[in-house]
Amino acid sequence: MRKELCLTMMSVYLLLSLIHCPLGAQDALKPGEELKFEIEELIVNQDAFNEEDELLPDLWNLWSGDEKPDTWSGGTVLRSPVVDMDRDADDDGAPILHVSIPIRQAGVYTVIVQGPHRPVGVSMDEGKTWRCMTKNLLLKETILQEGHLDIWFDDRYAAKPPLTLGSTYLDYIRLIYHGPAEWNVYNGDFEDLTRNEKGWIRGWYWFQRKKEGEMTIVDGGHEGKYSLQVKAPSGSGRDWAVESTCRLPVLPGTTIEMSAWVKRLKGGRNFRLEMVSYAKGERTSWKMASSRRPPMHSKRGEWVRISGYATIGEDVEEISVRLVGHQGVELQLDDVRVTNVSTSQPDLAEDIKLHVHVPKGYDPKQQRKWRALVIFGGRNNLPRTEVTNRLGWAEWSDQNDIFLIAPDFDDNDYWQPQLWSGAALEMALAKLEQKYPIATDKLLYYGYSEGSQASCQFAAWRPERCRAWVAHACGVFWQPNDAMKDIPQGLVTCGDADAQRYVLGRDFARACLKTGIPILWKTIPNSAHEVTEPSLKLARAFLTHWHNHYLDDLGLSPLSKPNETFIGNDATELFYPTNDPQIKNIPEEDRIPLPSKDIAQAWGKSAH
Repeated sequence: MRKELCLTMMSVYLLLSLIHCPLGAQDALKPGEELKFEIEELIVNQDAFNEEDELLPDLWNLWSGDEKPDTWSGGTVLRSPVVDMDRDADDDGAPILHVSIPIRQAGVYTVIVQGPHRPVGVSMDEGKTWRCMTKNLLLKETILQEGHLDIWFDDRYAAKPPLTLGSTYLDYIRLIYHGPAEWNVYNGDFEDLTRNEKGWIRGWYWFQRKKEGEMTIVDGGHEGKYSLQVKAPSGSGRDWAVESTCRLPVLPGTTIEMSAWVKRLKGGRNFRLEMVSYAKGERTSWKMASSRRPPMHSKRGEWVRISGYATIGEDVEEISVRLVGHQGVELQLDDVRVTNVSTSQPDLAEDIKLHVHVPKGYDPKQQRKWRALVIFGGRNNLPRTEVTNRLGWAEWSDQNDIFLIAPDFDDNDYWQPQLWSGAALEMALAKLEQKYPIATDKLLYYGYSEGSQASCQFAAWRPERCRAWVAHACGVFWQPNDAMKDIPQGLVTCGDADAQRYVLGRDFARACLKTGIPILWKTIPNSAHEVTEPSLKLARAFLTHWHNHYLDDLGLSPLSKPNETFIGNDATELFYPTNDPQIKNIPEEDRIPLPSKDIAQAWGKSAH
């Protein structure tokens, strides 16, 4: 029998709504109250089972033939055909069951499916994806809105030893109501003072690597009467987290904002909100999105709002939020909220400031685009100094008619574009493009120290928006693989005395070259963690080459130069024409492809 999916009701992923319709007081559920539903009463496609106590290969059966009728709730159980092997096709076995559970009050629920002694397939998205359910727990402390929770079951998984092959069973469903979830967070205002069976504050738990520190509810909230006080110790093992115990089902394509109010009492600002993602019941990312830290001008003892955003991808089904920190601190947390802001990313351009150097040759009358180099400086450098001639970039900018842009992020996580800084920079550049005709879709990136991590990661995050990138003294790279072959041209340099970063950069470049990813590597001899003239000379030559190679990005004709290519020996700093027979004597891991004579001369010395 062909399995039919009933699509007339909204799945759990469409339950994300910010509209709450209060029920009458007589209908209100109390925390801890349970609701029980016989499975057969919830089935939408009633023709998917028969009631004749006859086990058929293509139907579920409402079975009542057990010798002990009280084995099952109400004396009956929904029984599948015998499953002797896993099934991939929807048409195999019994029809897919569409079960619709009434949710008469919005809040936090645990959902338990009683009966499946053997595995059963479960889908929460109308049968598009499936997971094998082997235990009774379907959803734990999950936020559900008033309406219906739709679930699809299928007999597509066979039992594995020590279980024997046979039918799977669905008896009844239990809904356990835990409490309300104002603003899509369980006890996010900390007005519920009760604790759960583990002694945790309801809706939250505390993590600290050495099991030190604490969280307690105290008087004095941002808006309400109470707030959560966090005391995290300083010293080794200082990572800590205040984590929400409940999850929120989300819809792909929507943009979610998480926010909270914090009051710093002691310690620094090194803490932030993070969004955790889940799919098929498993955690997929600890940090799908992150807020910025409290601003530098924030003072101890004042309430400050922190927030972060994420656009939900197809691979995310649920989210939760947590406050994390990496140093000793004492603070108060209140009014944690998760809201569906829109189907598009909110304007984040105000979160950063762009420092700009306009090249001397800029002429707004020219009907063309202009290239821009985005400079990501190190952690302790002021962004406004990056667009000056401190490192010689302003002079290079004037010589090549290239804009310089240095973003001021005021947050140590800025080098991870997928969290927030990528969208913020794109929006800020879009606003700048309204003033200057910059080619924001074919940028150049340069970064050193922590900024090199941004240059590397931004190029990989949106490769179609980057033409070439340079990372000097970088400590974090992406994983080279076949999927990254479309990454733009990159240059990685590091001083050999910057030992840890040197090994990371060298091994990354070698792995890229083996995979066919276009990376140029250069060891800077006798150099520690610093920006040196040899590294800058090579970076300028590299970026100039790819800028000129793709002048058509700007509506200009590319420069016609002889296409001379070379191979460099990283161990000796000597380079050779690509047809030189001596290249065969260079160890493969030391061979560096050099795409032009200018780059080769900035990279090393000619062997001839």
